[in-house]
Amino acid sequence: SIYRDDEFHKESVSFVNDELEASVSYGTFEIFFKGPELKISSIEAYTNIEMWKASEVILPEKLLNGDLKVCGIDRDDTVSLGLDPLYTYDTSSKRLHVKLSTDEAEQNVQIAPHLIIGLYKNGLTDIYILDLKFE
Repeated sequence: SIYRDDEFHKESVSFVNDELEASVSYGTFEIFFKGPELKISSIEAYTNIEMWKASEVILPEKLLNGDLKVCGIDRDDTVSLGLDPLYTYDTSSKRLHVKLSTDEAEQNVQIAPHLIIGLYKNGLTDIYILDLKFE
């Protein structure tokens, strides 16, 4: 996983049935949702860092606070959108920007201290991971 914030989602981690999970994949980039309300639980990416563009990552100015839930898919289901994301990494600020769409975000939501999601209509456009650490 390149991102996991179980501390922020305590209510998502403590549900009874651990099998309630769904995911949405953009090529080799996958977002997992868990719990009764299918809230975001983790992000996995199978990518080569050498393929990432090195550039300054500027964060959106107007941020809402909220949560990300998946709607319109069944539990234990994976939806593949067949798109390959574009990665931009800022080495000085340790920010990763994952562009998932050609659309520009209408809203940007900070769903955890180190995670911002860009939204357009009913879809994801961007993911910003702040203070990214490699293990």
